[in-house]
Amino acid sequence: MLNGIDVSSWQGDIQVQNMDLDFVIVKATGGTGYINPYCDKVYQRAKKAGKLLGFYHYAHEIGSQGTAVQEAEFFVKQTKNYFGEAIPILDWESDNKHDVKWAKAFLDRVYARTGVRPLFYTYTNIINSYDFSKIARADYGLWIANYGLNAETSGFKQPQPPKSNGWSTTAMFQYNTQTRLPGYGGLLDANVFYGDVNAWKAYVAVNGKPEKPTPTSEPPKLNPTPIGGIKMKEFTLNTNVNLRTAATTSAPIIALLKKGQKVKFNDIVLAGGYLWAVQPRTDQFKKGYISLGEINSYGLIR
Repeated sequence: MLNGIDVSSWQGDIQVQNMDLDFVIVKATGGTGYINPYCDKVYQRAKKAGKLLGFYHYAHEIGSQGTAVQEAEFFVKQTKNYFGEAIPILDWESDNKHDVKWAKAFLDRVYARTGVRPLFYTYTNIINSYDFSKIARADYGLWIANYGLNAETSGFKQPQPPKSNGWSTTAMFQYNTQTRLPGYGGLLDANVFYGDVNAWKAYVAVNGKPEKPTPTSEPPKLNPTPIGGIKMKEFTLNTNVNLRTAATTSAPIIALLKKGQKVKFNDIVLAGGYLWAVQPRTDQFKKGYISLGEINSYGLIR
């Protein structure tokens, strides 16, 4: 069995190359517009360190929800150079978690476009509340989350997975979200993969062949669209606004900024249909993101 972590923008620019683990799974995209600004940095760092790799799409990211096909196409476009060297995954836990047909259509579209079958990630209470048997029968492997008491712990464990309706076997189990590991100061999601390196690579394989597809000339775009390099600005809030860890309305909140507070920012990004001011920080978050409003309220960007 293999031990590893999954990370998103919440962990920022985590130095995974210094950590004793077998694999790293990185959030890449969400909905039709969110791109994790740290994804490629962490991915390439893990790759250089010889870690096994995975990358995931958060379905129906709040604020940028799309159809299954739209989100699958967005995911593939932004991560196309990862296919053939990492496991793609659908993260299924948003406001459409009841829509099994949507999930199946996304998985089928990604498989048709890339030749790689993604894993399907969700929680025990979700998978046992709806009928996902069509996804299981289509041979999409399962990554299940179930935390039990979820007590803070040090180091990896290798528990047996819970029972999941529709799947006779489980590929991977996310069993704790409060794990401490040397090399990182915060809490992490801990996972066990039920197989060896060759089994992991079988999930990576393109049409069953363990080889990377021919790369395209266009590099992956794994950062929000920068407006870019502006001089430090300051504005005064005329309402309360959440300061978030990433340019998405579903990202964790760093602080509630109050009406009348002065806020400095030195960049603007476009993500999830919104304009976001980027606030430089000196704490563990490095950057904070403040929504300036929906893009389409000012016009339509093509």
